[in-house]
Amino acid sequence: MFRPSRSGRGERGCGVRRDVRFGVLGPVEVRVGDRDATPTRSRLRELLALLLVRPGTPVRSSALIGELYGDRPPDTATTALQVHVSQLRKALRAAGDDDRRLRTVPGGYLIRVGPDELDLFRFERLAATGERLLQAGKPGRAAAVLRDALSVWRGPALADVTAASLVEVHAPRAEAKRLDVLERRIRADLTAGAGGNLVPELRNLVTGHPLREGLRAQLVLALYRAGQQAAALAELAGFRALLAAELGARPGPELDGLQRRILAADPELRPRERVVAPLPAPLPARLYAVVPAQLPPCPELIGREVTSAALVAAFDDPAPTVAAVGGAGTGTTAVVLSVAHRVAARYPGGQLFARACGVPAGEVLGSFLRALGVPSTALSPEPERPAQLHAELADRRVLLVLDDVPRGWGVAAIAPPPTGSALLMSATGE
Repeated sequence: MFRPSRSGRGERGCGVRRDVRFGVLGPVEVRVGDRDATPTRSRLRELLALLLVRPGTPVRSSALIGELYGDRPPDTATTALQVHVSQLRKALRAAGDDDRRLRTVPGGYLIRVGPDELDLFRFERLAATGERLLQAGKPGRAAAVLRDALSVWRGPALADVTAASLVEVHAPRAEAKRLDVLERRIRADLTAGAGGNLVPELRNLVTGHPLREGLRAQLVLALYRAGQQAAALAELAGFRALLAAELGARPGPELDGLQRRILAADPELRPRERVVAPLPAPLPARLYAVVPAQLPPCPELIGREVTSAALVAAFDDPAPTVAAVGGAGTGTTAVVLSVAHRVAARYPGGQLFARACGVPAGEVLGSFLRALGVPSTALSPEPERPAQLHAELADRRVLLVLDDVPRGWGVAAIAPPPTGSALLMSATGE
């Protein structure tokens, strides 16, 4: 899946690190740019996972040896660990990552991971945003963001490693977070007025987690909203019996209160009809939109200040399409990034960035739409995404930056952008 780049292409001032992504929410994964750089040796994947679950934190060599070799490590375990670390460094370096990623510290090792480089970080950030939206009384938007958080998962966490702490501690902890977010997403859907359409999903979840009271309460409410009052009450009775048999316990106050409200036909349990008031303009609907900030760090320009200033002047147009053309190594990426940072303040709706070389236009536009807050499930088919992007930009001021755009890539489909936004590119001319 394409993700926007966070760095340049190694031109002067842009650094050499490429777009790197690490994954633990599923099998252990490393991607550098569009290349799968995941270590093929199981021992190296386990070592990487043991460091990734403690990102930025020193992990003692003795702890790593205990995880990798168990209670009876061989006499050569310390040397073997050093060899594994060296091999992991070489594998990351060969794929184009930074030499300073995996560091030796007194007594152990640590791995440095940026806030956008680890899928667990992205999941937690989106989950926190969704919770804030839910608490702010925006359940529909919260549900969409929480869906995006859950879409980060590729399968069971740490699915292809066997170290004890990963299997017994970190994977269950991550799964508990996933279930919490899933429950919040369903709560957001219910608060937004959903009902019967959630019943099949909730039945599957309750089957897999029969003692999870929050999910059971949500299923009861969804059944009631679907007009199945008898089924809702039967679900409550069945759960009460299950708790008594398995735990010798009773349902909590939430379920008891829900039963009383169902029997009393509490009108608050029914989804409220949405009253749409006339708006003088579409802008209020955008006040709570996601504001992306995807520009890589500003590079240092050497000898290209005149070109940069000329490009900045082109932004006086209300909807400019500005391009710097040059071959590989000519500095066009550095110029474009410098210009983007100089004009970014003119675009309070956000800044989008992507490398276009080797990536289909539909994927890039899909990444832009997701960054603007469109749920993955609401993306149009790829041929229709230019129109969907223009609709999303209609009442925003957004800067779109495309790096390394090859000839024939499909820029014409999105250029010019709607009035108020701008498109800035570095093109290869090839």
